[in-house]
Amino acid sequence: MADDSGLTAAEQRTLAWLEERFCDEVDVGDFVYEAGAEPRNVTQAHFGLLLRQLRLLRWLDRFRFDSLIDVGSGFAFMPWLFRERYKCETYYCDFVHRWNLPTDLWELHKVDHAITAKLPQLPFADGAFDLVTCRIAAHHFRRVDRFASECWRVLRPGGALALADNVSPDDPDAAVEADAIERFRDPSHVHCLSIGEWRQVLERAGFTIEHQERLDMPLELEGWARRMHVGDRDREELRRRILGASETLRASWRPQETGGDVRFVLTEVLLIARRG
Repeated sequence: MADDSGLTAAEQRTLAWLEERFCDEVDVGDFVYEAGAEPRNVTQAHFGLLLRQLRLLRWLDRFRFDSLIDVGSGFAFMPWLFRERYKCETYYCDFVHRWNLPTDLWELHKVDHAITAKLPQLPFADGAFDLVTCRIAAHHFRRVDRFASECWRVLRPGGALALADNVSPDDPDAAVEADAIERFRDPSHVHCLSIGEWRQVLERAGFTIEHQERLDMPLELEGWARRMHVGDRDREELRRRILGASETLRASWRPQETGGDVRFVLTEVLLIARRG
């Protein structure tokens, strides 16, 4: 096992738990790293996603909670991971009904309580949960103010919201340009807020921001487009728009042509907000 002397106590618990649960089945050293500690057999984007998810677990380790709901779960396995790790009553919720149905994928994609809901109203009583999580989903919401208010309502006093989402550049013109590129790839994309806008939305809903963390989200164009089944012609248009973006957006996304692909970096924010 790698030297973990520089890890915090929470990170050490996370590492020990992952090794106990998964290392008997997967040779992590062979599967993830090569000699230079670069990811192998996994894309840079997926490796970055794993690291960002571990940052979220590190923060959740600091809380005590008996119930949680994950809003906008999609096909993600994180609600299952939350239930297994924290032994708590776990609900996952999405607004696309077929994503809440049983699948023939891993059993970890589903937990006991699947809810199909339509924002802005979550079908739960006031103060029903200790924790609300929402990961890489809020940029699909048309009324983030009402989403924040609903999260505040279903949390008990003292409960927490853990929100992770893509964020826009601070420059308004670059933000509009970024949204247009995102929407060309995925028509369900609505709008990415800036970090400052997210803080305002949550504070107006009554939350107190306890933690803010800005994270890089490295991506490869081919995989990013393929996940939304973008055709060849539209993929070339995405390439043209990203490489030909304004100077301000290029400074934020940092696109580079590498081996026939285009690598670029989106920005994600992790916000931990408490209901008073």
